[in-house]
Amino acid sequence: MILSSKISLESANTGKQDNLALFIAEYREAMAFYVDYLWSKCEIDKQKYRVPKFIASDIKPPDTPLMARALKCAATQACGMVSSRVKKLAKTQFIVKREQRTGKPATKLQSKYDRLVAKLQKPKTNMVLPELNSICVNWETKKTSRFDAVVVIASIGKKYGKIAIPVKRTKHFNSLASIGKQKTSFLLNKSHVNVRFDIQVEQKTSGYVEGADQGMRTCITLSDGQVTTADIHGHNLASICKKLSKKRKGSRAFARAQAHRTNYVNWSIKQLNLVGIKQINLEKLRNMGKGKRVSRYLQTFAHKEIRTAMNKACQLGGVRLVEQSNAYRSQRCSHCGLVHKSSRRGELFVCKGCGHTANADLNAAMNHKVQLCNLPARFNHLPNRSSGFYWNSDGLVGVDGLEITVPIAKKR
Repeated sequence: MILSSKISLESANTGKQDNLALFIAEYREAMAFYVDYLWSKCEIDKQKYRVPKFIASDIKPPDTPLMARALKCAATQACGMVSSRVKKLAKTQFIVKREQRTGKPATKLQSKYDRLVAKLQKPKTNMVLPELNSICVNWETKKTSRFDAVVVIASIGKKYGKIAIPVKRTKHFNSLASIGKQKTSFLLNKSHVNVRFDIQVEQKTSGYVEGADQGMRTCITLSDGQVTTADIHGHNLASICKKLSKKRKGSRAFARAQAHRTNYVNWSIKQLNLVGIKQINLEKLRNMGKGKRVSRYLQTFAHKEIRTAMNKACQLGGVRLVEQSNAYRSQRCSHCGLVHKSSRRGELFVCKGCGHTANADLNAAMNHKVQLCNLPARFNHLPNRSSGFYWNSDGLVGVDGLEITVPIAKKR
């Protein structure tokens, strides 16, 4: 597992940081040149997605002030960017051709492939951070009264010279250095440098399986009763999202509110105790509100940040994170298994069948914990709004005791 730590670059000589900013601009132009070269060489328009891992040294941008070592880093980074962009497309194309050779219908795969082709765009390099390895960047430990180390950037071009900027280690850097090995590659910005660590964590083979549910007031609710709480200032995710919804997008206040939301999500998930847990089943949330008109408040729900923070916490703890569908799980009673939409009333869950009462998020987390049967893919009219139905590990049963089956689709 690779984790990074951001360290601010501090220097009394502003000329060094000006040279670094010029180098980053030239580096991005070189990456754009290599991306254009790969896009034409790999014949993306002709649907040939074979991307090389390296580019010959004689191929370089015209009139560039960068030296060969910096160009090598830019070419390698461009190859990775293009390869990651077409990797899924090439895999889908291979499966479609294999199915067509065997005579099997591949209409769904073909439609998926066509959608990926329509969305395919050339990678942009104007916001990409340069990734330099040990041939251009060196981390020298020099303990002084103010600084802990020096980032030495050399062999990038005579125009920029040798750039040596002192840095000071952070608390996050020291915590990662104590459990992982520092890598020799760095991500550079004109104001900071990202130092990465390779951390080896063994996956747990014994322990409990717990469920997790995401929410606006509580980031995460675990089935064992753990709930993320408000911070020392009384803020929770709902109050921060409400504050964020009132800020003008693109303003400095909006950016500060976003940073506040990110910091709160990371802090709250770090408070969870994952000792004794080997697997967490997390509800899978994707494209929430897509194609619908939602309020500014709901638009600020940070389910992506919650998922990222949970994934990081589970990786550090050796816990396996499994995402599963959340369909009908918030409407299901964790006590008797009855699924009814009117059972959930905001933050309170009251079962229409057995009368079981619990917190709605905790009830949903309990439903993510248990192993239930798969819902029929082509049956979208389950009676969860009228009479309800029972959903257990054995199957789907109506309130009349009859098993619910998938109707046979009529061929047109």
